[in-house]
Amino acid sequence: MQHASITEFLQYYSKVKGRTKKVVSLITEDNITYSLNEKQFSIGDLARHIPLVELHFYLPIIKGHASGYSGCDASFAPDTASILALYEQAELEMEDILKDKPAEFLKQRIKMPKGDISLYKWLRLILEHEIHHRGQIYQLLSASGVSVPNIFGLSSEDLISISS
Repeated sequence: MQHASITEFLQYYSKVKGRTKKVVSLITEDNITYSLNEKQFSIGDLARHIPLVELHFYLPIIKGHASGYSGCDASFAPDTASILALYEQAELEMEDILKDKPAEFLKQRIKMPKGDISLYKWLRLILEHEIHHRGQIYQLLSASGVSVPNIFGLSSEDLISISS
């Protein structure tokens, strides 16, 4: 993704969020606490972590505030409906921050402990973080016995069959 306009970024962001919410909606009371071991995030932890990091780390940094991230355990959102509400909140806050900003806003620099980066790169990191953890949710749901959808409608077998 090259330097997009704010409108293009928000459209892509919305599509990423939609794909993540689709897989998060497969979380049930029976699998929300599933994890490979007690030292790793559960399915629910991962699903909560994505919007909570966005709401309390990424978005405050954009606003020039300090991080307020304090974890992602079940006390933040105990069930799938409340987890999905966190995604909606993150989407609304992102749109609210960016909607009226000029294109130059994307070129602003964000101070990081090891240097600074452009706001545009920061926005890309938000999406990369989400996509990374979405993959983990897919894997854990599958390991817990849930039949997960193909992200773009094609399985590996489908790709083999249409390849020459």
